[in-house]
Amino acid sequence: MFYEFRWKKTDIRIDSSWIYNLFLIVYILSQGVFPFYYKNINGLTYTWMGIVGATGLLTIVLLHELSHILMGIIVGQPAKSVTLFLTGGVREHRTQIMSVSDEFIINLAGPFLNIVFYMVFNSCLVKGEEALWSIEFLALIEYFRTLNVVLIFSNLIPVLPFDSGRIVSALICKVKNHEFAINIMSFAGMVLALLVISIGILILFNGIITGGICWILIGISIRKGAKFSKKRYIIRKILKGEKIQTIMSSALVSVPLWISLEKFFENYLCRYQFKLFPVMGFENEIIGCICTENLRAVSPDQVKSNSIKEYISPLSENAVDAENDILKLLSIMDEKHRSRFIVQKSKRVAGIVTHKDVLKFLEQKLI
Repeated sequence: MFYEFRWKKTDIRIDSSWIYNLFLIVYILSQGVFPFYYKNINGLTYTWMGIVGATGLLTIVLLHELSHILMGIIVGQPAKSVTLFLTGGVREHRTQIMSVSDEFIINLAGPFLNIVFYMVFNSCLVKGEEALWSIEFLALIEYFRTLNVVLIFSNLIPVLPFDSGRIVSALICKVKNHEFAINIMSFAGMVLALLVISIGILILFNGIITGGICWILIGISIRKGAKFSKKRYIIRKILKGEKIQTIMSSALVSVPLWISLEKFFENYLCRYQFKLFPVMGFENEIIGCICTENLRAVSPDQVKSNSIKEYISPLSENAVDAENDILKLLSIMDEKHRSRFIVQKSKRVAGIVTHKDVLKFLEQKLI
């Protein structure tokens, strides 16, 4: 499960694990890390320090990934989507295989931002110690400084999903092929994840609860990222070359041109709950589409008095070619942020395709 928002035409998906990880990190920081390194602070203050520290960690990870997106736009390789896990993100660019130089520049942006953050927090720590700031504030600054050091060095590990792993994957592509690169780097990431989880379990057995949980969380996140990288490649491989006509449905629920908005709401929108309906003319030809997104600003009075004629969108804006492959369909869906399209074949309406049709097709192929 993912929570999604859009930035710079990029879909940013936050893994649901961020929610329970947030609470676990608050617990680790407030009950383990801060009390161990900074004594004689009351319990409530430790809790607030844990909340600020956990929120700051997730914010820095998010900013790290946003820097990659921004650099991708600058070098002409915009990201299509980013999926965020605890230890970082897995990006998908519109160009599946990029040059080594582009990969290097884009992936360098994240660690460079962390270096900047490190310098800022280090400067604040030095000034804070000179000015005798409170121990709680200095503790948080030192924690954020250390956190950026960890992110800098972890992204130097040449496995997926870390930044260096993407650069090494691009280098391997030059020698072998993309499939081999993804397989070997994802496998390396899974091995690293297993090692980190094993260390966490050993630490737990030695009675260090918070430290063990921390290592296990990091290992699980690395495993998720590596697994997701490989899964994304497998999906692209399955869909490559498959035509839209393979998954489309020829059963169309069309709306007659002459009905009122009120009848449309009652007989079509409430009944089917589709986001797009083809509109049928007087000679049973499809003349356009009506999209629910165009009806958001319609007032109750307009619903009763207006017909659907005023809200019809051109067919060309809501249609895809049956001969296009499913990967292109997914790109169009991401670009237009829609999940339902009319399918045309030889300039005639042949059916309709939805995001659910893609998922069903994938499910059948993966079984």
